[in-house]
Amino acid sequence: MKNTLTTTQAIDELGTFDAFKNWTRNAVSTLVEYIEEIEEDTGTEIEFDPIALRSDFTYHTCARDLLCDYEPFESVFGKMTEDQAFEELAERTTILPVYESTSSMQSPDGYVMQMF
Repeated sequence: MKNTLTTTQAIDELGTFDAFKNWTRNAVSTLVEYIEEIEEDTGTEIEFDPIALRSDFTYHTCARDLLCDYEPFESVFGKMTEDQAFEELAERTTILPVYESTSSMQSPDGYVMQMF
C-alpha cells in the first residue's frame, strides 16, 4: 500500500517528529522541496522516511556551526576564511539555504546540509 503526500502534508508530518524539533518550518519546507526536486528530475518517487531524512540532513542557523558539524573546522579547512571554507564544503556536499522571510535580497537565516 502506498500513500502519496502533498508538500504541506510532508512538511507537517516531519514537524511532528522529535528529530526535527530544532528545525524551523522553513528549514523543513526547504528539505521537502529539495526532495521533490530530486523526484521531478529523476522521475522516481522517494519513500517518505523521516528517520532516514534526519540522518542524512542537518539544520544549522549559521555557516560556522555547519562547518564544524561536517568535520572539525580547523583540521579540514586549515587557514581558509569561513567564506572560502563554506565554498569548499558546498563543493563536497549539498547545502540548501533557508530563508525565514520572503525578501530574496537577504542572506540565509540557516542552512540544511546533506551529511555525506
